[in-house]
Amino acid sequence: MIIELSSGYLEFGERTVSVPFGRGQKMPSGDITKDLPNDQLARILSEITGLRSEVTELRGEVTELRGEVTELRGEVTELRGEVTELRGAVTELRAEVRALDGKVDSRLKETRPIWESALEQLKELRDDMDKGFRDIGYKMDVLAKDVLQVRADQRDLRTDQRDVEDRLRRLESR
Repeated sequence: MIIELSSGYLEFGERTVSVPFGRGQKMPSGDITKDLPNDQLARILSEITGLRSEVTELRGEVTELRGEVTELRGEVTELRGEVTELRGAVTELRAEVRALDGKVDSRLKETRPIWESALEQLKELRDDMDKGFRDIGYKMDVLAKDVLQVRADQRDLRTDQRDVEDRLRRLESR
């Protein structure tokens, strides 16, 4: 609260109290309230009491705010600790990921020649199978031709057999 002095008045923020000295006069030293009428003295004392209760109330609010600030500082300190823990955990996770990346790269380097060899062997196997299937196809063609030839020969033999049997019957019948 600011107390302003002006011509004949004491001003307490929004409240104004009339005092018995005029503009340009110095405030008397000593007890300035002894020359005041009782009603003015009572009003001043009432204002002072009001101001004191407001100051007490403000002090309570300040104390409450200080408590809240202290609580907030504690929470901030706690959060800083948690952030530090999280940073540590993130650092550990990054290290683990790097280690796993290293292992994966290492395994890839180890298995790459194996896979390349396996793929080469599969290619050779495929080539061999293709050649084998071509050979089997050729042999099947030859076999089919041979079977057809055997059937044709068999037909011719049957025809020849019939002719021979016919001749034999004719000879026997004579």
